[in-house]
Amino acid sequence: MVVTQLILHYLTGAPTSYGDLHHVTENAILLGACGFAPLSFAVGRPVVNKHTALYEGLLNGSPYKDRRVTRARLSSTATGTFKMHIVGGMSVPGPQFHEVGCPPYPFINVELDGDIDTFMQNICSQHYAIVYGDVRAELKELCRLLAITPIG
Repeated sequence: MVVTQLILHYLTGAPTSYGDLHHVTENAILLGACGFAPLSFAVGRPVVNKHTALYEGLLNGSPYKDRRVTRARLSSTATGTFKMHIVGGMSVPGPQFHEVGCPPYPFINVELDGDIDTFMQNICSQHYAIVYGDVRAELKELCRLLAITPIG
């Protein structure tokens, strides 16, 4: 996961985050992370709360900004090569997310560019890296240069 985030950061120069896949609808996927996300991703002033269940400390409870995003996940294959699942979409308002009695987590609801079933058939993990902007073409070129199979 961290390698995918670093790739997105080096391609864009922008902060990256990640999200766990939590809810899937006909055209969108809700991702949230246990209190972790760059404060620059927050809509308006960031919301910071005290964590109440999984660990002690502070958490970012902010919804993400509504903008075009790229989500990706680098993964190994059964043959020892690598693939990268690459997905674009638009973040849109979604339901606030929290679990295990915790305050709300940072979250993003992404309407995918493409078919949700195709995305679901190619999932590499529950964790996906996120960056603002559309860098799918750049990721596919990087994959070509590094002999990584792009998916999506």
